[in-house]
Amino acid sequence: MTPRLNKAAWVMTAIYTALLTTASLLPSGQGLLGGWDASISPDLQDALHVPAYASLVVLWTLAYSTRSPLSTRSIFAVTCACVAFGAAMELAQSVIPGRTCSLNDGLVNIAGTLVGCLVFLGIFRRGQGRNPPGTTAEDLQRERCRAMVREHYYKRGWKGPYKEYEALLGRVVRKTQVVLDVGCGRDFPVAPYLLRLGAEVHGIDPVADPTAAPPGVSVSKGSAESIPYPADSFDVVTSRCVFEHLEHPEAVFKEIHRVLKPGGYLIFLTPSKYDYISVAARIIPNSLHGRIIHRLEGRDEHDTFPTFYRANSAGAIERLAMATGFKVDEVGYLNQYPYLLMFSPLLCRIAIAYDEAIRHRRCLHALQAWVLGLLRRA
Repeated sequence: MTPRLNKAAWVMTAIYTALLTTASLLPSGQGLLGGWDASISPDLQDALHVPAYASLVVLWTLAYSTRSPLSTRSIFAVTCACVAFGAAMELAQSVIPGRTCSLNDGLVNIAGTLVGCLVFLGIFRRGQGRNPPGTTAEDLQRERCRAMVREHYYKRGWKGPYKEYEALLGRVVRKTQVVLDVGCGRDFPVAPYLLRLGAEVHGIDPVADPTAAPPGVSVSKGSAESIPYPADSFDVVTSRCVFEHLEHPEAVFKEIHRVLKPGGYLIFLTPSKYDYISVAARIIPNSLHGRIIHRLEGRDEHDTFPTFYRANSAGAIERLAMATGFKVDEVGYLNQYPYLLMFSPLLCRIAIAYDEAIRHRRCLHALQAWVLGLLRRA
């Protein structure tokens, strides 16, 4: 909606609310809307009016917050609610002992409510099509979410988990070192950064395609539970967004320990099992993950894999490190903006407030989205 239409909507809401409020405060006599509530006590009038003007205020607050026309379905629902309110008020007048209500009053009441709703609907229809060319209501809602993310994250120096992961790689990986990325995927997204660091880069993944490997990179198709390299082969092993998929994490940690040189490092980034997205993923059957992720992110279903979350907390990492011969040099939690909720400004705002709350309380850090760690082969 344009600013002018927004202003008109708020003015109309204020007028409608003022009329209803004034009518409900009249102790007797003729109401402002033609016989409205003349025979009901003030207390009952107040109680019956509250749903009407509260619903209208909520309606317009939502319209203002989304900066876009509400759907016809929403308008229809509010219209029905207003008509139901008018009918309920007339019914109340007719059933209270000693009260009277003429058919005239009832018709005026309901007609007035309908006219108000139709005028509101007309304003929304005028607002439709006023969006910038090529944009939709969904586009505008996503842009509002992006603006909130910029304000609460990027303008405050937030880098994001992937950048923090790369920064840790940059601190540890040295030129000419041999690096293995466990779970490199089909397109090996970390490879270009590792190559820029001057490392010799290798990758392994069950779905890897060796013929599609980036230039200068060696890729093998295989499982992390049986890495096809000799012992003491690598200076650094990296892993991003893989630990949540490990059904037998201890076996994987032992294999990584085997192929690392003495004093070599394991650098990883993985979702926290206590993040609300991870909790939802653990509740929802794995068979449905592909369809849900495709709908939310557009990712192909065959690129979504089963999750187990058996190595996805600082405590779990420390226990696995102790059991497999690693020393924990660093492990901590990182926050994340609500990337899966960018379709709803309301949900996005709630998620940002939740993230702020857990980020500033050390006892709640495990509820953050990511675990970043650095382990060293003892």
